[in-house]
Amino acid sequence: MQTESKGRESRGVGDLAREVEEQWPSLKYLSLGCYYAWIFLCYSSQVLEAWAGVDSFVPKFSMYISSTIALAVTLVLAAVFHRRFERLLERRRFVMLAALLASLATAALAYGLQSDPEGPIYHAGCVLTGVGTALIALRIGMVYGNLSARKALMLTSVSFLFATMIYFVCIGVPAVLGLDILTLLPLIAAVLTLSFTGSGQRGVAEKSAESPDHHLPHGFLVRLVLTIFVFSLAASFASGGAHSAVGLSSVSDDGSIAMFLIGLVAIVVFVISGVLSARFDLVRLYYPLILLASISLLVIPVTGGHLEGHGLLPTVVYNVFIMFIWVLLSHVSDRTQLSAVQVFGWGRGASALGTTAGNVLAMEIQTGSSDPTNMMVVASVALLFALAATAMVVLKEGALDDMFAKTGGDNAQGFSALLDPFAQDAALAGKGSWMRSCEELADAANLSKREREVLVLLSKGRTIEFIAEDLGISFNTLKSHVRHVYEKTGVHTRQELLSLIETRRNAMRG
Repeated sequence: MQTESKGRESRGVGDLAREVEEQWPSLKYLSLGCYYAWIFLCYSSQVLEAWAGVDSFVPKFSMYISSTIALAVTLVLAAVFHRRFERLLERRRFVMLAALLASLATAALAYGLQSDPEGPIYHAGCVLTGVGTALIALRIGMVYGNLSARKALMLTSVSFLFATMIYFVCIGVPAVLGLDILTLLPLIAAVLTLSFTGSGQRGVAEKSAESPDHHLPHGFLVRLVLTIFVFSLAASFASGGAHSAVGLSSVSDDGSIAMFLIGLVAIVVFVISGVLSARFDLVRLYYPLILLASISLLVIPVTGGHLEGHGLLPTVVYNVFIMFIWVLLSHVSDRTQLSAVQVFGWGRGASALGTTAGNVLAMEIQTGSSDPTNMMVVASVALLFALAATAMVVLKEGALDDMFAKTGGDNAQGFSALLDPFAQDAALAGKGSWMRSCEELADAANLSKREREVLVLLSKGRTIEFIAEDLGISFNTLKSHVRHVYEKTGVHTRQELLSLIETRRNAMRG
C-alpha cells in the first residue's frame, strides 16, 4: 500500500509537471534568472547585512570566498563524475533537496551574520550555499543544454533581465521581506526546473545519429575552460580591488548601478538577437568583451586604483561575458556528445575558481602589501598580458568560428547561420547529404510544410518538448504531426525514422 501511495504521488507530480510544460514551455528557463538573482543579491547588495544590522565588508568577503570555493569544488567533482551526478540531477526529489539545502543555508547566513559572523553557523552556511547552488546550476545547465544557440541567447538575456527585476524588488522592499525572497530563490529556481525531464535529454546515441561529424575541435573545451578562468580572474581582480578599498554601502551602490546596466545590456541583446536580426553574430562580441576587460584593468595603473566606481565596468563586462559563455556551453552540450553536467561543470567551475582567485589576490594586495598601489599596478599589468595572450593565442575568435562550423552540421556557415535555424536548414539542404536525404524522404512521403519541419527536427534528435516550443505549437498538436510523419514514411519509432534517413544517405553516397 505504501509503495502504491508513493507511486500515485510520483505520478501526480509528473502529471503536473507535464501540464506546466505544455502550458508554459519557456517557464523553466527563468530558473537561470532566479539563480543569478540570488548571486547578485548575496554579493552585490546589503539584503543580508541590512537585516542583520552589519555594516562591515569583511563578513561579505568571507562569505564570498567560502561559498565560491565550495561551489567550484562541487562543480568540478560533478564534471569528473558526471554520470553519477546526471542520474541524481534527473531526480526531482534530489533537486528539491539540494534547493532546500541552499535556502536553509542562506537563512543560516543571515542568522549567523546577526549573532556571530565568526561562528560555525555562519561558516557552515557559507559552504552549504556553495554546494546547494552548484547543484542547482548544474540542473539549470541540463535544462539549457537542449537549446539551439539562438534560443539559448534569447532566453539567457531574458533570464538576466528577470534577475535584474528581482534584484531591485528585493532591495526596494523592507529588509525582512527582501531576506525572505532571497532565501526562497534557490527553491523557486528548482521548482521552475521540475517540468524538465532528464529522460528527455538526447543521449549519446541520439546525438551520434544526428550527425557523426558533430565534434569539437581538438582541445577546444580545455582552451575554453582556461579562457573562462583567465577572464574571470582579470575581471574579478579589477572589481575586487575597488570593493576592498571602500565600505559596504559603496559596494551596494555600485551593485545597483551595475545591475541596472546589466539589465539594459540584456534588453539590447534580446532585441538584436530576437527581433532586429535573426543573423546576429555573437562571436563578434568576443574581442569587444576582451577589450573592455582590458580597459577595466588599465584603469588601475592609470588612476592608481583610486577612481571612484571603477569596479562598475569589470562587473558589468564579467556578467555580459557570463551570458556569452552560457550560450557557448549550451551549444556545446546540445551539439556534441558531451553531457550538460560535464560542460557546465567545467565551464561554471572555471568561472568560480577565477573569480575567487581574483578577489583573493586583490584583497591580499590591499591589506597585506606594504605598497598596495604599486602592487595593484604590477598585478593589473600582468593580468592584462595574460588576458591578451589568452584571447590571441589560447582561444582566438577564429577558434570559436571553427567550433561552431564543426558542430553546426555538414555545411555550417559559422555562428551566424546557427542563430537562424531555418537559414541553416536551407544551407544544409543544398549540400549536406543528411539534409538532402530528409528532403527526398519528405518529397517521397508527400509531407506538408509543417510535417517537413517536424521531420527535420526529429532527425536532429530534438525532444518532443523542444520541437513543440520551437515551432510554437501545443504538445498535442505536435504529437499529431509526429504520428502523420511516421504513418506517411512507413515507420513506427524515431529510431526507424533515423535508420530510414541513414539508408537514403548511404544510397546517395554510394
